[in-house]
Amino acid sequence: MRKRERDFQVIKGKGRTRLPGLEKFLYGLIVLLVIVLLVQIGYQWVKNWWTAYRLQVEMVEPGSLRKHVEVEGMITRDEEVMLSPGRGVFKGKASPGERIATGEKAGTLEAEAGPASSTSYRREVESEIKHFAGMVNDSGETLRFPFSDERVPGSHSSWEITTVIPGLLSYRIDGLEGYGPGSFPYEYLEDDILGSGQPEQNEEDVPAEVDSEPPDEEAREVNIGDPLFKVVTGWDWYFSVVLENGEEEIAFSEKVNLVFPFAEDSEVEAKQEELVEPESVNGLRITYRIEKHLPGFEEIRSSRVNLYYGEYKGVIAPQEAIKEREGEKGVYLNQGGVVDFQPVEVLFSREEHCVIEGVSPYSLVIMNPGLVEEGQRLE
Repeated sequence: MRKRERDFQVIKGKGRTRLPGLEKFLYGLIVLLVIVLLVQIGYQWVKNWWTAYRLQVEMVEPGSLRKHVEVEGMITRDEEVMLSPGRGVFKGKASPGERIATGEKAGTLEAEAGPASSTSYRREVESEIKHFAGMVNDSGETLRFPFSDERVPGSHSSWEITTVIPGLLSYRIDGLEGYGPGSFPYEYLEDDILGSGQPEQNEEDVPAEVDSEPPDEEAREVNIGDPLFKVVTGWDWYFSVVLENGEEEIAFSEKVNLVFPFAEDSEVEAKQEELVEPESVNGLRITYRIEKHLPGFEEIRSSRVNLYYGEYKGVIAPQEAIKEREGEKGVYLNQGGVVDFQPVEVLFSREEHCVIEGVSPYSLVIMNPGLVEEGQRLE
């Protein structure tokens, strides 16, 4: 059957009816609403900022504070003095502060005569040994006589000075090398000699202090028995103090932290090594053991340090935030927009801050509550 063809014609419509200015009105309204919303947000932010600024609102956080006192004391170490085995010119080879091993070359001695054996040497220079040993200790345990039987190649008068023990080398010798574990220098920490850090001795009993740091090839004349250098053995060193009246509570802390002026950026932990309570003298004698080396510790004897002890943990608040109301200490808080007085217990105060109990961490503390009243809503 043959399909009948149909003719279709597209009739052009009149289009959607537009309302004059409606689109512009809606666009303007949306822009206006956005502006109003931003103004409200900005107003609330400025209001909160102004309220916080006017009332000085601060957030308190958890933390800790430690007690602090500045004390002066004396540093001692395990150290042994090396004496010259002959008369002549000593040239130091090792650098101060350098850690050296047993048998390592520390310098050379251009001697007028070769070093004698230890037996004959001790007999020959017995008086010189006593001269220095009396300043160190009676037993002379900190005195060593380092030399090598082998001459320096190409020389008929030079002998190698070697180390007989390992440790940290130092050229600073002050006569207190005999003090250390078991014999701490409390008698040198009295007020009349504390400032100098040196013992009270007759001038004839005190040899000249060796405090130079001889670079390579620098020479100095020495006699038999003169100190050449010393070796700081072991890793531990010690800090001894005599506590004044009112500082005795430090003794209750077996561990403290020390900051030395020659290493202000390094705080070291110190453990109580010895506690002595003399019967005839007021104050306590305490020695702390330090296990961490600090650059330059082998060169210092007397030093003032910052001593931190007795840690208190809690919420850290500014001192000025603590107010007193009817004989009770507390702080004013911004509790959800309402002023509230919260009683607290002050555990410890130091400088501008204190450790308190009674408020939650991250509470908003009002520093200037004189402008508001308890129960007032912060609009």
